[in-house]
Amino acid sequence: MSKIRFLHVKKEYIDFLKLADNKVQNNYDNAQHQKPYISGITIEVNGKPI
Repeated sequence: MSKIRFLHVKKEYIDFLKLADNKVQNNYDNAQHQKPYISGITIEVNGKPI
């Protein structure tokens, strides 16, 4: 079973992902939307999503 979680991400994280894959994009403009989201990426620290 796969889950897709929607996480709040910062521009710095998007830029970090672009270092590995320049196809990564933030689909929301920060100026218009205070909560930019990308889907399908889950980060867990000590078993807890962040």
